[in-house]
Amino acid sequence: MSMYRIEEILKEKGLNKKDLAGIMGITKSTLSSNLKNPSLKTLKNISNKLNVPLSQFFNKNDLYAFIEFQGIIYKATSIDEIEEILKKIKDLS
Repeated sequence: MSMYRIEEILKEKGLNKKDLAGIMGITKSTLSSNLKNPSLKTLKNISNKLNVPLSQFFNKNDLYAFIEFQGIIYKATSIDEIEEILKKIKDLS
């Protein structure tokens, strides 16, 4: 089960992964690979192509954090991961 609701949103729109790949101008195989651990850039791109807010990709009761620092985007799904990222950023500052 994916931590993102992309497949659910595709189904709501009457689309599938092949359709989304076509809309994005990539192969279904590339899309599937990108969806295994999508970057924030990929999520934003899909959000724009599907014309839905990025926030709709996330389950309402789950924690997701994207922190950008010095051009690097860190992704966290727990308080512990956020704390680790913040420590790393402090060490880099």
